Amino acid sequence: MRPFKTLALLPLLLVAACAATPGGGSAGPAAAPAPAAGGLGAGATGGGLLAATEPVVPPATGPVRMEGRLLEGPYVLQLGTEDVERAQRSALAAFESAPSGETTIWRNPKNGHWGTLTPVRTYQDASGRFCREYRQTVTIDGQEHQGNGSACREPGSVWRIMS
Repeated sequence: MRPFKTLALLPLLLVAACAATPGGGSAGPAAAPAPAAGGLGAGATGGGLLAATEPVVPPATGPVRMEGRLLEGPYVLQLGTEDVERAQRSALAAFESAPSGETTIWRNPKNGHWGTLTPVRTYQDASGRFCREYRQTVTIDGQEHQGNGSACREPGSVWRIMS
């Protein structure tokens, strides 16, 4: 390729790079955390766009953790510790940085179990906590289990499962 053709393509590449970054800026230290190895994958299924009135959860001030039961129902007895850990890592990533409508996926290649979590709404409750309503699925041996819930981030970067 001749030099002038390369330079002519440069503005197009820069525009494409900016358009792929939320807000049109560069992805820096405040960008969403990278998925944990072996546990997460993400794909926008609902467009991944926030409603104009929906607040954005600010970055956590320390390590993020979860309290409460993310997964409930008789099917939970079929899940191993590794399944639960993968589901929780996926949920934390979704609660912290996934736009409403964007689905995170966890998979356990050892047993084929997998699941999804999709934040469907972000809001601040009366005490000022940031909360996320979510929809989730867990698939075990081809059988899908669905659920809904909500989680609120409390001081100390703790996401508490509310329902």
